[in-house]
Amino acid sequence: MIYKALDIANTFIGFGLRNGKPITHMQLQKLLYYAQGWYLALGDAPLFDEEFKKWPFGPVCPPVYNKLKKLGGAPITTYIPNVNQITNPDILKYLEKIWSIYSHHSGPQLMMLSHSEAPWINASDFGLISKESLKAYFKGKEDDFIMRERHETSCR
Repeated sequence: MIYKALDIANTFIGFGLRNGKPITHMQLQKLLYYAQGWYLALGDAPLFDEEFKKWPFGPVCPPVYNKLKKLGGAPITTYIPNVNQITNPDILKYLEKIWSIYSHHSGPQLMMLSHSEAPWINASDFGLISKESLKAYFKGKEDDFIMRERHETSCR
């Protein structure tokens, strides 16, 4: 099943709220970017339908941006209303892995990381970051995902 980006966003928002570390909108955008990129690479299918755009502060999923732009840089302290809840245990486990790898980084740190990667570099300003470019980039880095996951697990 392919989800909506807002469904996945609410899951990350929930992780932050449950851990007492609400995330910012910038962090959320980058968590979505990494969730989609790694999912494409590891599973050969998109996690959600929506695309990313190359914006000055990194990859942005416009439907999520439009829902949360009023927050600015403030922490997200409530769920997005009228959004489906993710109940698939495999998807939740996958999103927890993404959370464990990336959530300790600030929004600006995640922005800088995304700015160093080919999907963002190769997209035109305010242009589409295609699923194909995400898949190609992250597919070549599958060993990195496994190593990051092991590192984060051993640091707990």
